[in-house]
Amino acid sequence: MAPAAATVGGARRIARNIAGPVAAQLIGRFLTTAYAAAMFRLMASPGQSNELQGYLIAALLTTYAGIITDWGLSTWLTREVAAHRTDTDALEKTRTYFGETLAARLGLAAVACLALLIVAATPALSGVFQLSASGAAALVLLGLALLPGAFSSAVTAVYNAYERMSLPAWLTVLTAFVNLMLGVGALVLGWGAPGLGAASLLTTTATAFLFYRLLRRDFFAPTLRWQTGAVRQMLVVAFPLMVNGLLMFIFFRFDSFIINHYRPQDVPIYEAAYKFINVTQILPPIVVLAFFPAMARAAIHDRAALARHYRMAVKLMLLMALPMVAGTVVLAGPLITIFTLGKPGYLPYAAWALAILICYLPFSFINGVTQYVLIALNRQGRLTWVIGAAALFNIGANLLAVPAFGIYGAAAVTVLTELVLLAPFLGWAGADLGMRVLRPGTAGIKLVLAGGALALGTAGLSAVGLGGLPAVVGGVLAYGAALGALRIFSPAEWAVVRSVVQRRRAAA
Repeated sequence: MAPAAATVGGARRIARNIAGPVAAQLIGRFLTTAYAAAMFRLMASPGQSNELQGYLIAALLTTYAGIITDWGLSTWLTREVAAHRTDTDALEKTRTYFGETLAARLGLAAVACLALLIVAATPALSGVFQLSASGAAALVLLGLALLPGAFSSAVTAVYNAYERMSLPAWLTVLTAFVNLMLGVGALVLGWGAPGLGAASLLTTTATAFLFYRLLRRDFFAPTLRWQTGAVRQMLVVAFPLMVNGLLMFIFFRFDSFIINHYRPQDVPIYEAAYKFINVTQILPPIVVLAFFPAMARAAIHDRAALARHYRMAVKLMLLMALPMVAGTVVLAGPLITIFTLGKPGYLPYAAWALAILICYLPFSFINGVTQYVLIALNRQGRLTWVIGAAALFNIGANLLAVPAFGIYGAAAVTVLTELVLLAPFLGWAGADLGMRVLRPGTAGIKLVLAGGALALGTAGLSAVGLGGLPAVVGGVLAYGAALGALRIFSPAEWAVVRSVVQRRRAAA
């Protein structure tokens, strides 16, 4: 295949693997947001001893356990299968990798379930996290859901490696819908936090069954495989990925535990702000995973192509991040009203926290792409040190900021922690690729100017009394006009975009 044709074909795959999952994730996120809003509405108001606080803490603990259970094996499996996908024995390698990672993950999930059961059943341990009896019950049920969740994640990694990302994404929509129905039903029946945990367990189990059927249909019948030497080597290689994910989540969400200690009544308020932050996290994994299989192959065969993928991914992320930040700051109040279904007690505090938190977005988007470039280059061990340092900085800064400034201090620390990561991430990626891949140049200047047009348009309309949504729409229109006038995309990039659009029109 000619290089130009290969480039266009790769771009088409990337576009397809972004468009389908984005649409699915938007619908799925709408459903999960509706579910969260129902929880905030149907459970007690902030400031009271309530089931909501217990469930939120139980969910956070389970998320930490889930990161350990995954052990970075999802990313490892996607990278290894994608890198060897063109081998003559590719399917057999995929079957072997899948069986070994699944066996390891189920074992880790069983250990995590036992650990969460001990926390829930031991008053001294559950007291540390201020878990009520209902919160402890929810913790056990959420922990059991780690077992079917491990299987679903392993199957998703295989689909991602083969660049068939839309099917798992749309399955998450069905999962979110079922979870919404079961969870709201449990709340209406008065089952509280344990009901939410049971809904999650049932939904996760049903999803795993569907993934089992899909894997048999499209690839092979799943089997468990255990070769001690191979599994040990796999766990050693993937260990930095797990540590990195755990440390990233520590600095991203450990502040909730500190808030829970110093100001427990503010936990639901802070979580209300984070519900929209979670929505912003739709894009990074979709865009990164769409590029990641090509990055994994390019890391072995073509470093120049890897640099091109890197620049394009970062440009796309920043183009989306700037209007998201401006829109969120202007519409923070209405967004919180939507996420809490108008429940009293959240405004204006959650809106102020959200306006601070959203400033993390551009830095987080760059860090997310850069991290996966380094993983494609098999440099995940190098990431551990800087992510560990960022996590320590985050914990120490939160211990100082939360007692003094509450949730606003925690929000500001989140932004600062992303900046701590930025410099070493960019330095390492540039060194490994032999160039300053994200040097401030013409494209960067144009992006800054377009961002200025966005800010001026939004601020100007707000100043003349057209605040809120009209100001955001006007600012985004000014942003789009500036991007077009400044020609932010190169001719080669526009050629790729046109080829993708023309193919989709022909298919329609």
